[in-house]
Amino acid sequence: MKYILWLATLLGALNVTAFAQQNDPVAIVVNGRPIHKSEFEISYKKNNDLTDNSKESFEDFLKSYVDYQLAVEEAYSQKLDTMSDFQYQRSTFRSSIAAPYMQEGTALMDSYITRLKKYLEQDVEINHTLIPFEKENVLPADTLAAYKKAMLVYSKLKKTGFVGDEYKDNTLLTSVVYDHSLLNGSIGWVTPSMFPSKVVDAMYTLPTGEVSRPIRTIKGYHIIQILGRRPAVEKLQVDHIYFAFPQIPATLKQVDSVMLATKELMATPGVTFDALCVAYADAYGLKNGCSFDPFGLDGQLPTSLISEAYKIKKPGNLSSLVVTDLGVHLMRLVGEVPPMTDDQQLAEIKKMIGSKDWWYRLALENQKALFEKYNLRINADVYGQIKTIAEKVFPNDSTFVPLVKKEEDVLFVIDDTVKISVGRFVAHLKGQVKNEEKKEYEEAMSKFFGAKTEESFNLSVEQLDWELGQFAARILQSYVFETLEKRHPEMVSRINEFVGGLLAYEAKDRNVYRKASLDVEGLERFFEANKNKYQWDQPRFVGYVIRCSDEKSYNLVKKTIDSAKADVNLITLINQIFEKSSLSKPDVEKGFWLEGENSTVDRTFFKKKDAVKDQFVVLKGRVVTQPEKVADVGGNLIADYQDFLEKEWIEGLRAKYEVVVNKEVLEDIK
Repeated sequence: MKYILWLATLLGALNVTAFAQQNDPVAIVVNGRPIHKSEFEISYKKNNDLTDNSKESFEDFLKSYVDYQLAVEEAYSQKLDTMSDFQYQRSTFRSSIAAPYMQEGTALMDSYITRLKKYLEQDVEINHTLIPFEKENVLPADTLAAYKKAMLVYSKLKKTGFVGDEYKDNTLLTSVVYDHSLLNGSIGWVTPSMFPSKVVDAMYTLPTGEVSRPIRTIKGYHIIQILGRRPAVEKLQVDHIYFAFPQIPATLKQVDSVMLATKELMATPGVTFDALCVAYADAYGLKNGCSFDPFGLDGQLPTSLISEAYKIKKPGNLSSLVVTDLGVHLMRLVGEVPPMTDDQQLAEIKKMIGSKDWWYRLALENQKALFEKYNLRINADVYGQIKTIAEKVFPNDSTFVPLVKKEEDVLFVIDDTVKISVGRFVAHLKGQVKNEEKKEYEEAMSKFFGAKTEESFNLSVEQLDWELGQFAARILQSYVFETLEKRHPEMVSRINEFVGGLLAYEAKDRNVYRKASLDVEGLERFFEANKNKYQWDQPRFVGYVIRCSDEKSYNLVKKTIDSAKADVNLITLINQIFEKSSLSKPDVEKGFWLEGENSTVDRTFFKKKDAVKDQFVVLKGRVVTQPEKVADVGGNLIADYQDFLEKEWIEGLRAKYEVVVNKEVLEDIK
C-alpha cells in the first residue's frame, strides 16, 4: 500500500476545491470509505493533549488515527458489522443518544407552566353557570342546540345578573363539592385547579364585573362573572371537632337539637377546645388530637366549612359553629401553611395539567407545532369526507368505521415522501373502539403527570380530530426517530465514533488478543527470540507450594509427589487423590517465588537457616537463575507478544488498504 499524503499535485480526478466548499469536507479516505473533517477533529480534540500543538504531536495522532481506521476497515471487510451482537449494540447506543433529540414540546409545556404559575398568584371570586350537554356523546347538532340555549342565558345575565332560584350561594353548601364547574350561582373565591382550562383563562383575563360569553368545554357551555380578585391565600392548618347528627340526612329538628346542645356544651365552665379535642380524638380515629390535614380553597371539604375557616382572623381564634351534612363543626385556626417551594409548586402545576383538560390543549398545540415542523400535510378533501360521518356518528361507535370508504386514498404526507393511507387510520379507529390504545395513552399520561386524567372530550368532531392527531403523532414519532441523523449531523459523528470503536476492538480482539492467548507455538518462538529481554536479576524458586491443614494430609501429599512423574501437573494429581480421601484438600499454588516471599522456600532452597518453617507445607520444584520457558515469565511476555502481533497486523493492513489524507483540510485543526 502507498500511504499517500494528499497534496494538490496528487489529487488526480478528486477535486480539492469541491471538498473545500463543503461544510464538512472529506479529510481521509480509507479504501474508498470517506472520513469527514468533523469526525477527525472531534477525535483529535478528545484524545490529544491540546496543550501540545506541535507538528510532531499532530503527526503522531494522525498516524495512530489512520491505524485505528485501518482496523475499522478490516472489521468491515470481515463483515463484523453484520453480526447480531454488533447490530444490537449499535441500535441500543443510537436509542440512548436519540432521547435528547426527541424532546419535543418542552417549550410549550414551559409556557403552560409559566401561565399557571402566574394564575396561582391570584384568587378570583366568581359567579358561574353551566348549560350542559344533554347526552354523553355529543354531535354537532347537539352542540348547536346547547349553544343557542347558552346565548339566551348569556343575554339574560347581561341584563339581570345572577339572580333567581336557580342561582345559589354555593359557599354555604353543607356537602363536599367535587366539581365546582357543575354549580350555578355564587362560587366564592376559586383557584385554577377548580375549573376547566378555558374557563380558567377567562377568569384571569376578563375585567372585574364583566359577564363572559359562553365558553365551551366537554361538559357544555360555561358563563362566568368576575366579582373580585386578591392575592392568593395560602393553605390553612386548623384543629377541628364536630358533633355528629344521629342520622344522615338529619331532620331540621335534629340539626336544631345538636346545634343547641353544642352551644350549651361550649358555654359550660371548664370545657375548653383542647379538652374536647382529647375527648373526641378516639371517635374521629385521629392520631394527632383533632388536627386536620392542611387544605385550601379547592379542598375536598364542604364549602361552608372552607368558607368559614378562611374567616378566622388570628391563629388560636375559633370559628363560628358550622353545619354540614355530617354534624355541627367547630374549628380553631393554627395558622397558614408556609408557601410551597418552587419544586413543590412545579409538581402541583404538573398535577393540575394532568388532572384537568390542560393536557388535552397542550397535546393539540404540540401536535400542530410538530406537524408544521416536519411538514406533515393532511389531505383536507379526504379528511373532510371522514368528518362528515362524525357529524352524525360518534367515532368510537362500532358503526363509524364501516362508513369510511376509499381506504386506499392518501390521508396525510410527511416531508413529501411518507404517504399514509386512510386504511391505516381506519385500523387505528378499530383499535380505539376497543379502547385499547386509549387506555394505554391514559395510563401513560397518568404516569407522566402523577395524577388520573379526565376524559378530554365528548364532542364527535373534536374526538375525530384528536384520534387523527394521536395517530399522526405516533407515525411522525417513528419517522422522526428513523431520520434523526438527517437533521442532526452531530449525531452521525457520535454514532460513527461508537461504531468505529466497537468494530476496531472486535477486529483487534480476533486478530491480536485471541491469537496471542491461543498461539502457544508462536508465543514460544517469540520468547526464544527475545530471551534477553526477560532476564532476572535474582534467582527464583519455580514449582509448587502445597499448604496442608494437618499432618495426615501432609504425609499423603509427600507420598503422592515423591512417586509422581517429573512432568505431571501436581494440581490435577492432588485434586484426584483427595477426591477419594476424607482428608481436607490442601491448597496447591503453582508459580515462582523470590527469596523472602515464602519462609519454607527460603529455608529449603535458599538455605536461610533463620527463616521460620511453615508447618505442613510441601515444596516441589527447583531454583532457576533465568526464565527457561514461557510459563516462567508471566503476563509481561503475553503483553509484549500482543504488541508484536498488533504491529505486524497493522503493517499488513497498511499494505492491504490504500489511505488518502487531505492535508489541506486538516491544516487548520492543528
